[in-house]
Amino acid sequence: MAGNKRRQYWLRLGRFFLAASIFTWVLLIFGSANFYLNELTNPNCPTAPPPPPGFINIDLPQPDGSILSGWWHNENNGSVIMLIGGHGSNRSALEHEASLLSNAGYGVITSDTRHCNGQPLSFGWLEMQEAEAMLTYAQIHAPNAKIGALGFSAGAVSILRTAANHPQIRAVVAEGNYANLYHEMTNSAAFPMSYRWQLEHAVAFLYTLRTGVSPQQIDMPSQLEKISPRPVLLIHGDREALNNEAHQQLSSAGENARLWIIPNCGHGGYYQTAALDYNMEIISFYKESLNNQ
Repeated sequence: MAGNKRRQYWLRLGRFFLAASIFTWVLLIFGSANFYLNELTNPNCPTAPPPPPGFINIDLPQPDGSILSGWWHNENNGSVIMLIGGHGSNRSALEHEASLLSNAGYGVITSDTRHCNGQPLSFGWLEMQEAEAMLTYAQIHAPNAKIGALGFSAGAVSILRTAANHPQIRAVVAEGNYANLYHEMTNSAAFPMSYRWQLEHAVAFLYTLRTGVSPQQIDMPSQLEKISPRPVLLIHGDREALNNEAHQQLSSAGENARLWIIPNCGHGGYYQTAALDYNMEIISFYKESLNNQ
């Protein structure tokens, strides 16, 4: 009798420590994932410099009633290009592209992103609202202009989603964007059930809770299919093209899309790596795409 009681005691104690260990591990995983996701989605907003010559500061009203700042340059050739930089950037992120395009006669509009108003970022998906505010401003201030768009990384995700939902955007340049957010979050080849594997999947789970959308649904090939047959230029460095599934994106973008993979280049730095070719490619793409519509 006493022996049975001792066995039951040790069984209960073992179950308690097992449950406590599992609970502690879950807290560790989700606590780490929450901290990591907070750090990624709440970066500091960089201080923007004064606008370049010919540009003015503008206010861009958002759906929640807040105001984001941007830059605007009037068009001289009948076309306006929307520019959105990468994760955690602001209105000045693509200043080289802004100057390049404005010097060629294009109107240009840029914008801060939501973290400059204290709102968490979503790696490009919910930031479609910022792109839509830019589109509305361009349509009001250049009502007869043809509209194109260019985005880098998470900004390219915003541009692609916006173009997929707004056919007024007639030509798109997408630079260095991931193909699928779930793949981007979990493609480290971590050993199944390892700490890193669990952390990656916890981040994806928390992202879903925060945004209301699963990272698996944030899929650029499906957005590119909606944009087709409008012209699309995909730009990736050769060191990122495989991870970004650049060729798979191209196959979804239709017959009027093309892919430029820049040699000896990683994520970003396209202009710095191939300056002359980059400038010519961007200008010739919009000249061909927008003038022929």
